[in-house]
Amino acid sequence: MAVEVEGNDHRIEGCWFYDTCREFRDMGAIYFNLGTEPLQRGTVVRGNLFQEIGVGTDGARGAVYLDNGTMGVAVMDNVFHRVGEGDDGWAVMNHGGAHIRVEGNTFIDCPVPLRFEFWWSNYGSAELPEARRRWESQLAPAGSELHRRRYPELERFFVEDRVRPETNTFANNRIANPRRALLVEGGVRADGEGRDRLLGSDNAVEARLRGLTFDATGRPVIPGSRPWRGFVANRSD
Repeated sequence: MAVEVEGNDHRIEGCWFYDTCREFRDMGAIYFNLGTEPLQRGTVVRGNLFQEIGVGTDGARGAVYLDNGTMGVAVMDNVFHRVGEGDDGWAVMNHGGAHIRVEGNTFIDCPVPLRFEFWWSNYGSAELPEARRRWESQLAPAGSELHRRRYPELERFFVEDRVRPETNTFANNRIANPRRALLVEGGVRADGEGRDRLLGSDNAVEARLRGLTFDATGRPVIPGSRPWRGFVANRSD
């Protein structure tokens, strides 16, 4: 990985992630594993370029990996260019999490822009009883008052469906695959009835993005302001 996230309210912005996750199959450039830590949330991944990640490999690699029920993360206004390989790869993986927002991103030549799985009902079912005990301990009123004020959604934590959450969004994203095939309808691979529980709207799937060109190094040139554009343009490697 490039970054492993723990804690609260981090901002990962304006970075260029290139050719990460070379050695481990089940991994993302930015990795979260916080499903048993419901008070750790609020991180925003915004305005980054993810490029050439997991291409030419055996899949199950990508850019942002929200593993094992991670909650409360926003992935917004990023550009994903040639991320993931085959229908087992992905650009963003929501592995059973809740309150995950994937909005306003641009996916270029990513076969599976978003993969969405109900982890707690499948691979994590044996761990669910212990996870519930940890959730109850951490969300006890005496120890979580500040977090409840900061994250109002915690007030409904035990009312919401923790196994098959309905609080995830995939909205206002642009998807174009001029050079690599899009392998999933609407840009989403979801297991079982997962697609019905994903709140999606205004995603544009096009053969090509208007105004899309590539510079001499093969990086996308996209109209509009991106924090990483000047940084990328000055790189020679």
